[in-house]
Amino acid sequence: MARAFAKALLCLEATGEACGHCRSCSLFDSGNHPDLIPVGIDGESLKIEQIRELQRTLGFHPVLSRRKVVFLPYMEKMTEVAANGFLKTLEEPPAAVHFLGAAVDESVVLPTIRSRMQLVRLTYVPAEEIAQGLIQRGCPPEQAGTIASGSQGLPGLAIRRFQEAEAATRDWAALLEEAELLPLLRKAAEAEKVPREQVGQWLDEMAAYYRGRLAVGGRETAKKTLVILEAIQTARNRLAFNVNARLLLEGVFLRICN
Repeated sequence: MARAFAKALLCLEATGEACGHCRSCSLFDSGNHPDLIPVGIDGESLKIEQIRELQRTLGFHPVLSRRKVVFLPYMEKMTEVAANGFLKTLEEPPAAVHFLGAAVDESVVLPTIRSRMQLVRLTYVPAEEIAQGLIQRGCPPEQAGTIASGSQGLPGLAIRRFQEAEAATRDWAALLEEAELLPLLRKAAEAEKVPREQVGQWLDEMAAYYRGRLAVGGRETAKKTLVILEAIQTARNRLAFNVNARLLLEGVFLRICN
């Protein structure tokens, strides 16, 4: 919601909502907008040095849009000194600057800061609604339900996980299309650094890729694909037991490159 609001504030069309096609919207989508100033956390907290750097940045005029937008997604993590420094900025705000903040727990934000900002309380969204939104974005219904169930009622988190899953699927498709053993074995080595659930997702993504190939390949290709799918399913079943995940993946990859 904050991103959509920030994008609309910076849009050059000034229609109340972001147009999605002007130069400002394009730069916003690419993460390179010169007038959007995100202020994250440094380690575990938001420190006074970051607020001072922000204050210096606000002394310059907007580069592209009619205004600057400062986004602070972790306001509850401000140190006391940082909060007092930010309060001074709010008390004498620069011209053409909008501040957007977010906090999981508003009670830990200084009351004097809260009193100078308009409060918008957001409620959790039911998993069914989140799943429907993911399906509209092209997510398969079964995957949408899984992602929505683990999204804690946060649509933004669900969308990000779907986008990450799409990127992972593209990466697997590239690896499996090349079917070169050395890159695949390097991928197998990563199984030692990730949870077993992640390895299970990798196997599921491989299975989805090869099921897709069944529909387009000839008879010989289909025979080999079915053998690979059987190896993937065997590995998936054995993953539930205390079997070395790296060895399971290496066995599948050797079958793929055979």
